Amino acid sequence: RPAANAKVRPVLWDKPSLILPEAAHEVEHYDPTLSDDGLTLIFVRGRAHPSEGADLYIARRKSTRDPWGEPVPLDGLNTTNDEISPELSRDGLWLFFSSDRPDGEGGYDIWIAPVDDGDIGVPVNAGPAVNTAFNEIDPAWFERAGEGNNENIFPTGLYFASNRPKPGAPGAKEPRWRGTLRGRELPKPEDFDIMLAKTEVRQAQSPGPVIGDSPEAA
Repeated sequence: RPAANAKVRPVLWDKPSLILPEAAHEVEHYDPTLSDDGLTLIFVRGRAHPSEGADLYIARRKSTRDPWGEPVPLDGLNTTNDEISPELSRDGLWLFFSSDRPDGEGGYDIWIAPVDDGDIGVPVNAGPAVNTAFNEIDPAWFERAGEGNNENIFPTGLYFASNRPKPGAPGAKEPRWRGTLRGRELPKPEDFDIMLAKTEVRQAQSPGPVIGDSPEAA
């Protein structure tokens, strides 16, 4: 029926409950991403702060009716720096995340790791077409399915947040931002904007930097 004639229906939510046991009261779990089959959960443990540090953890289960197994760190991805903002692609072939590890463009960069039958491979930096000396966080990969969808409304690409200077901003300085938007130490959030790096989907044996247009404000 036309949207104008549709009735607004209330959403009946169950009361939220913990799905993972807390290792300690002070340890924070956040930024969950769930595989399309509902059997893999990846999240961040710990705050992205010099006194603590943030790492990616993974929990699995045999079926959607089973409880989650014990979370374990993704040792192949985690470093002494921070790893935050995990995002699994819907096809389960890629894991996107942000990190301030070395060999990036500066600040927090977006990294991409291949996933093969549940095994997560070596990540690569998304490259200067996406990352800057500022902070790029919270990646969300969207792939337009089929030609029936409106490409102008839902273009294929990498959506993410960045506090890079807006086009034409005078005298922008590189930030001293340290932590995530969840950090209690930040006096105020920095000026983050949602960006889109459009790209073509290409079949490849291994991931590489995102190839496409320069990011634009979404």
